Amino acid sequence: GGGGGGGGGAGSSYVAPGADQVSVTRASGWGNGEVDISWEMLSKCVDQTVQAQNNLRGTTVQLQCSATDGDGFYRVLNLPVHGHLDNRDFSKGTFDYVPQPGYTGADSLTFDYAAPGWVSDPATVTFNVVPAPRPPMVLSATSEQVTEGQAPVFSVRMPAGATGEVGFYNTSLPGQDKGIGVAQITDGVATLGSPTRPLMVGANRIQASFGGDGTYSANDSNAVIVTVVAKPRPSMVLSASSSRVVEGQAPVLNVDMPADATGDVGFYNSALSGQDKGIGVAKIVNGVATLMAPTRALAVGDNQIQAFYGGDVVYAANGSNQVTVTVEAAQS
Repeated sequence: GGGGGGGGGAGSSYVAPGADQVSVTRASGWGNGEVDISWEMLSKCVDQTVQAQNNLRGTTVQLQCSATDGDGFYRVLNLPVHGHLDNRDFSKGTFDYVPQPGYTGADSLTFDYAAPGWVSDPATVTFNVVPAPRPPMVLSATSEQVTEGQAPVFSVRMPAGATGEVGFYNTSLPGQDKGIGVAQITDGVATLGSPTRPLMVGANRIQASFGGDGTYSANDSNAVIVTVVAKPRPSMVLSASSSRVVEGQAPVLNVDMPADATGDVGFYNSALSGQDKGIGVAKIVNGVATLMAPTRALAVGDNQIQAFYGGDVVYAANGSNQVTVTVEAAQS
């Protein structure tokens, strides 16, 4: 506190060395004698310009005033138009400025510092918002041609510091939803081992997309074309051990198929009434599926028998030829 000036009530002023003029007016009757020129009289808040990258993390800002103390706090008078403030600590004057996604250009806020009995003049922080760097993204597939029902492994290489997830899309799929899976970025690589939707027969245009993180902005990868070749339909030749039987009997039914076909074959009798025409299922063994005993009796008269196969990793679904088995009524 230092001395000087008093005046019978008109007020007094003090100019600190190197500081702007700061005036303090006291009420009438203050009187002569010692005058306290305290630190808050000297506080001046400073304009500043901050370059801010447009990323999810934001840019940390420290508001600047020439003198503060524990009894006061910073006040934001006008918020930025093109961003928001996170992690605000107005006792210290710190916050993170986070621009609106995709915005570049100028933004600003105004602030002051307030303590009991006084308030500083306002100051301005101007933000120059620039795009965050786009991370390089290189998409690759373990194979560019696969058989129907199969899919390659997709990998995206990115900077080691990138974090978050990468979405994979098949732009050749019909409809608006093109997504085929999401993968976490680990040590700069996002790997999709098994798509959530099968690739379509023909050309599939695959691309990966990154939404951005605290360092990098959003970006898309290159496109990779994966061609899916349709599975061949296996040959299926149905035969019966006899084309004519007596009521209550049934021939043995055989389906000859490729030796590498796997799975089951279903047998159906179109002469049966109702929707369920199934008469049995047989496993394929060494390229042959054999139905020894139908699970349902053949009808008296002509029975149109056919076999159907649901496919496997090599072959697509297919149906056999029809075989007619005539059942004669038993004589009483």
